[in-house]
Amino acid sequence: EITVLRISGPRRPPSLPRAWAMTVMAMEEEEVPKMSWERKRALTRDQLTGYYRERFNQAAEQRRVRMYERAWDEVIKREKAQGAKARATAQAKEAKTNPGPAVVPSETPPPAEEVWGGDLYEFKIQYSTNFGEEMYLIGSADELGAWDLSRKVHMAWNKDNYWTVKVQIPADRKAVEFKFIVGQNGNNRWEGGQNHRFELTGGRCVLS
Repeated sequence: EITVLRISGPRRPPSLPRAWAMTVMAMEEEEVPKMSWERKRALTRDQLTGYYRERFNQAAEQRRVRMYERAWDEVIKREKAQGAKARATAQAKEAKTNPGPAVVPSETPPPAEEVWGGDLYEFKIQYSTNFGEEMYLIGSADELGAWDLSRKVHMAWNKDNYWTVKVQIPADRKAVEFKFIVGQNGNNRWEGGQNHRFELTGGRCVLS
């Protein structure tokens, strides 16, 4: 003779068929206000069901907020990493195609004439770009692209949102006009107003 025993776990209280399912999530949330067992015993079935429903809604909202916060932090982290990578790639490409003057160690700086020569000019602008945007320089001289957007000169970002670039321009160009451009993914936004203009005088010259 074989006897089969049916073993079951704790049965849910018959008086709380709806609230029992809501309790699982609500009990796990520490930030959701809780009610003592003494107060619960004094509640009716409907009141207790309402209590657990409210706790369930609060717990679900807490979880949703934390999920969005974690997702947003991850988005910011990835955007910063992508921005740094894109800027490094652009600067490396610019350095490869337009190496410019040799860098002189700061410990033993040579005379200004050796660093700048007679025709080296530095262009400088302080501008806060949006994510993914880069600053460029364009002008009338052939060294500045001769107003050809495909030949515009990329500028390097520095601390406090200063963008700079050094360009060698022969003195025989005499007068030069130029403008700054904000570029991103082939889209270019020109600086407003009249063109900047300066006379080529040789020696060190910072244009901003």
